[in-house]
Amino acid sequence: MSINLLVLDSWKDQIDPTDCLIVALIEKILSSNAEKLQQHKLKDGKGDFIWLDHGYVLKQIPILSCNSKTRIQRRLRKLSKIGLLDSRNKIDPELKKYKAYYRLSKNYHDLDYWWKERLDKIKDGASFEEIRKKKPQIKATVTNDRKSFYS
Repeated sequence: MSINLLVLDSWKDQIDPTDCLIVALIEKILSSNAEKLQQHKLKDGKGDFIWLDHGYVLKQIPILSCNSKTRIQRRLRKLSKIGLLDSRNKIDPELKKYKAYYRLSKNYHDLDYWWKERLDKIKDGASFEEIRKKKPQIKATVTNDRKSFYS
């Protein structure tokens, strides 16, 4: 999702630029074919989930307003709770504890599509104010059902 005024304005009560940066990083990681990242992906019938090292997120986006791994974890949980990310847990056999995996949700894809539609209208000559009046029908919802993958 591009960090853009329309999305932030429409969802201003739920997300901020920091959230958009985190979601954009997840999108970039999921679309990458790098061999190193493949070992951190889980697949199910609907798409890939990715495990994120919170320290990696901080290194990739050093300008984040949240400067600790715990704050990154809270942001990811919030994004999952409002419905922009889907999350699943999987037991790591070596660590013998759960690891959280994330993917972009249907709400994310719908919001991204809505934004691209608005962008096309702006390119066709519509004013920003005219476009801004039409809010997306996508609403933030609590969708985190905390399903788990079992090894």
